[in-house]
Amino acid sequence: MAGVGLTRTTQQTFGGGSYRNGAPELIPANGVFDLTNGLLDLLGDAFRRGGSTYRSNASFGTSLRWIWDGWLAVGGHTTLIASTTEYGKLEASGAVTALAHGGQTVPGKAVAYKGVLYLPGGATYDGATWGTAASVAPYYAIVANRLVTAQNDTVHFSNIGKPETFSATDYHVIPGGVQILGLESGRDSCIVFTTGGVWVISNMAMNLTDTSGNVQHRLDRFSSDLVLWGAAGIAGWQGNLIVPGSDALWLINRGVTSEVVKSFSRIGDPIHLLYEEYVRAGYTPGGACVHENNYLLPVLGLGTVVDLLACRLDLPQAAGQEHGAWSRLSGSGAKVPALASRVSDQSSREPELLGVEHEGQRRVLTLTYFNPSQVTHRDADGSTFPFSLETRGFMTGQQQSNLVARLRVRYKMSDNEGSPKLRCEVATEQPVVGGVTWGGFAWGSSAAWATPGPGAYPWGTFYWGVGTWATPGSGTYEPLSGEAPESLDAHRMYSWRLHKRRVVVRFRLTCTQPTAQLVIKQLELFVRPSGRP
Repeated sequence: MAGVGLTRTTQQTFGGGSYRNGAPELIPANGVFDLTNGLLDLLGDAFRRGGSTYRSNASFGTSLRWIWDGWLAVGGHTTLIASTTEYGKLEASGAVTALAHGGQTVPGKAVAYKGVLYLPGGATYDGATWGTAASVAPYYAIVANRLVTAQNDTVHFSNIGKPETFSATDYHVIPGGVQILGLESGRDSCIVFTTGGVWVISNMAMNLTDTSGNVQHRLDRFSSDLVLWGAAGIAGWQGNLIVPGSDALWLINRGVTSEVVKSFSRIGDPIHLLYEEYVRAGYTPGGACVHENNYLLPVLGLGTVVDLLACRLDLPQAAGQEHGAWSRLSGSGAKVPALASRVSDQSSREPELLGVEHEGQRRVLTLTYFNPSQVTHRDADGSTFPFSLETRGFMTGQQQSNLVARLRVRYKMSDNEGSPKLRCEVATEQPVVGGVTWGGFAWGSSAAWATPGPGAYPWGTFYWGVGTWATPGSGTYEPLSGEAPESLDAHRMYSWRLHKRRVVVRFRLTCTQPTAQLVIKQLELFVRPSGRP
């Protein structure tokens, strides 16, 4: 019941994800301003991510950068990692065997063909022996049973089924004075990302010319303005490619049965301003992957992992909306420059998400983001990761200041070690002196970024380019009295009382303690319109 004289506004789904653009009151009814260390389930509920556990039993190298998982000719199922100076192989025991070969300073994109892994720069590895590819290049792809390589403005392709044989005339030059930035396969087509847009070489299952000399391949320019931010950030999902461009995050829909390319979709629009700032700051994408219909994109810069963006791809959206549902992950278990989705060798084919630590212990991690439990309520180093949900701006009605009576939340929350509490803060209408107005931050303004490292980012104080977000409770956010206790079945609801007048009101829900489960299912806002008794 809303109560006598009270109106009730309800948000029953958060499936729109995070919107970091524009005023908070313009965010769609199923969205939030920010969701940190939270993910979305198929019902649109926001849940706290699970933690991480160590997959390897010892440190490796000075700083890990890359991970790959797949089957090789020698040894079968293989997980490889790379530090800045050396490659290593993850053994079933958890040990990492050094492979006596130089590593990667930035995450690269490798492809496997006939049991041989082809690495950027031309190195090959079959599970036991290192070698050199017949065509040395920075980019590789497997298309129509051929090994395809690219360097500068030229794409070379091997004979069918013979990655060691390249005919002198089997190549394509991408016109326009461009440089190639990455390659991807698309059934019998090669998608070429360049500084001048996206080109597609199709019909590669055929020879370049027929017996009469007629050209059988086709070279088409599919986009003149989509410029790749970094090849490591490309990931496949259900016949599509997710492509981090220098202007936006795109989904290139190539379907599953037709070669007709459909329109490109800007799935990153809800976080466009945040994403754009990362590109302009000179950051680079890490090794992305898709796991359980979630696209995970590390952002690297300042000698660390600046952010880990997460996008749920399979939630239904309103008509005309084709973007994903975004959130962000932080904490030691999210400081991963590269991830890989692994399928177990067991008959159950259980999926496992792996990542490598950029710094810290420099070990391989099993990331249980999507399976929070009593065992995985902390990260591998024992630290906790604060959960934060910042709501959209709720208009209280009639474009006038109305009395906000209370906020009520329906949730599930429990833990096996202690009694976690859910706290709530309300955004004030005046920023702290020296702070920054919520939703009005001056991205890209002049000022140095804070030095990364322990203590650089205390909870509630984020150093983004200029100024700092004010500490909660110091003026930008005002804590509300009371703490929501455990709720095992989501039937319990908890209310925070405000009795404040607002035209627009917005909240932040936080939990800094470990939780085996924490799910936000519904928000209810109760307002007494002005002029009523």
